[in-house]
Order: sequence, then C-alpha cells, then structure tokens
Amino acid sequence: MRNLKASVTELLKYSVPALAVAGLRRSPKSVSSASNRQPPRILVVKIDAMGDFILSTPFFRELRRNYRDSKITLVVGDNVSELALPCPYVDAVLPLRLRRQTPLTRHLKYVMNFADQHLSGQFDLAIQPRWDIDTDWATLTAFLSKAERIIGFSEKTSGMKSRANFGYNGLFTETLPPGPERHESDRALDILRYLGGSISSRSPELWLLPEDQRQADNFLQEKKLLNVKQSLIAFGIGASSARRQWPFYARLIRTLSGSFPFAPMLLAGPGEAELVRGIAAEIPNAVVVQQLPLRVVSAILSRCNLFIGNDSGPMHLASAVGLPVIEISCHPLDGDPGHANSPSRFGPLVSPSVVIQPKTFSGDCRGGCKQYVPHCIATISPEDVASAAIKLMRGTHERELSQPALA
Repeated sequence: MRNLKASVTELLKYSVPALAVAGLRRSPKSVSSASNRQPPRILVVKIDAMGDFILSTPFFRELRRNYRDSKITLVVGDNVSELALPCPYVDAVLPLRLRRQTPLTRHLKYVMNFADQHLSGQFDLAIQPRWDIDTDWATLTAFLSKAERIIGFSEKTSGMKSRANFGYNGLFTETLPPGPERHESDRALDILRYLGGSISSRSPELWLLPEDQRQADNFLQEKKLLNVKQSLIAFGIGASSARRQWPFYARLIRTLSGSFPFAPMLLAGPGEAELVRGIAAEIPNAVVVQQLPLRVVSAILSRCNLFIGNDSGPMHLASAVGLPVIEISCHPLDGDPGHANSPSRFGPLVSPSVVIQPKTFSGDCRGGCKQYVPHCIATISPEDVASAAIKLMRGTHERELSQPALA
C-alpha cells in the first residue's frame, strides 16, 4: 500500500502536470519531417544538482568538439548557473529559476513563459541528457522548445522513473534505451555516440576566472594559509542526504594530525552551519569555508593537497579541479551498483582517488542504505579513512618528487 501511494504521488507530481502542459502545445515534429539545417542549432537542457552538472562537463566539451560551428545554448537551474556561465563550449547560458516550494501551477506557468521567451522555435536539436528520474521539468522544457529533434533517455531507465515520468517518451522524438550499467558521466556521452559523434575524453572540468583566483588567494591570505609549507586538506562534511553524512570528521582530523602537519579546511554548504560548528568546536585550528561563491570555493580547492568527503557536490568540485579525492560512501560494497548512491555511477573521476565503502549493510538495509540518518556509513572507522589518506598523500608526494624539473 505504501509503494502504491508513493507511485500515485510521483505520477501526480511529475507526470500528469507535464503531460497536461504538453497537451496544450504543438507536438514536436517527427524525425522524418525535420530539416537538415547544417550546422544545427542545439539546445541542451541540464537542470540538475551541482554534482550532476559537473559530471556533464565532458559532454559539453565533446558536443562542441563534434559540432564546432553550431550555436549551442545551455539551460541550467539557477543553483549551478554560476558554474555554467564561464563555459567556453556554449554560446549562451540561460538560468531557469528553481523554486520547489512555489505552487505547482505557478511554476509550470513560469516554465511555459520561459520557453516562449527564450526557446520556442529557435532550435533544430534539443538534448535532455539526464538518465534518471526528471524532477525539474527538464524534459518538458526541451519539448516546449519545439525543436525538430528532441532526444533523451527512455522513461524506462529505472522503476522510479517509469512511474514518476510515465508518458515522457511522448515528449521526445527519439529516445535512447537504458543501456548497460556505467558511470553517470558516460550517460550523456552515449547521446553523442548515438548522434554519430566521437569521444576524446571523459574528464570533468571547471572554468575559473582571474577574479575567482584572486578571491581565493585573498581568503587564504586572510587565514594565513597562502604559500605555506604545510598541507591543506579540505573536508567535505555535508551532503544532500543525511545517510551520506559520515559522522566522524573530528576524530579523523585528530587521527591524521598525529601523522603529519596540515591545515584542516571544513567546507560547509547551505543548511550545514550547525554541522560545521560542532566539528570546529572540537578542532580549534579548523578553517571554515562557507558562504563563498562556488567558483571561489573551487579555486580554493585547487590550492589544496587532498579532499576527503562525502558523496556530494563539493566532492565533484574537487575532482573537477584535479585534486586527489577520498570519497566516504554510504553505499556498501555488496550494494546494488545501479543505486543512486553507488560510486559506480557517481564516484570521483579524478586520478588518484579512493572510495571507501561500508563492507556490508547494517540492520534491514538492502540494495542501498534506507535510513534518513548516518547509518551504513557509520560503520566506516576514522582509522580506515586516515590510513587511506596517509597512503594517498605519500603517493602524491612521491609522484611530485619523481617529476623532472622544468628548465
């Protein structure tokens, strides 16, 4: 009964409103009637969380490499627009306002007006590259562009998506099948492969401006950490879900402090002030990084020696700037590799990196951790994480020493 109620709720929340709006508008043209405009005008609708956006940066780069002369427009949520605006691979970035507390009818009206003003009739090809459930009207936004080809993944990629996004296949002109289990960064690249494109690299990236670098230097200078000899280690203590939040960062920092000197930097996002205060109270020398622009945080991370943190947006920021990463995952080694918390899907792409997972499930959890508090992740000990960090730091130092000096 509970599963049935959840399915009906998802259907009413995501599927019915989108299909109702779509029914008020012209259906997209069939593929056979599409023009052969060359180069095609391309729309990419990527309305997602920060980590998902960063994992899509290889797609933006490879799309431009395959469509050098196309005009490419990127629609993103305003939560990541700061990261998207400097993207060198698109001609325009259009932020879509995300207000999940806004009444449904008002938000849908806003999406329709946004499409009418910025998108309708201006594109030959629209791509919605999200593989999993669409909770932000990205598919509807692509449909409302009235592009002649609208491409995305089938609503059958997961059981949850087939329920919440029932009927969404009708909003595309072409759908891709779920495909094999793979890292999420490869999903969008599958669309390029479908279009006949080639892939040169799947490495993520970020685009930082000189002002971002200057503000990062000013922050480190203020904290007396600019050009210091000791290591800087960033700790990503938060996450979007409590089950992903490892509870032992203070103990980890104390354990690591007995092995080598370093300055601990605590990254805190919105709603994590209390969490960071608790750790900072136990670690007096901790530097708190909060309420800074995302690109400035990224620039600060690029000056660190190591990132240790949960499966979160900051972890992907660290990976994208090339910082060695240790991810502390809530997903057990014997869990479902296709689960939304699985590092097989969302782990760091940087090298070197290490993912530390619980050995098995706790309590009644199966497939993935089911609790709304730190649960399976709490079986990972500070000593295990410290051991991995010492080994990674030592290996990084040895690689730096082995590199030939530049003339």
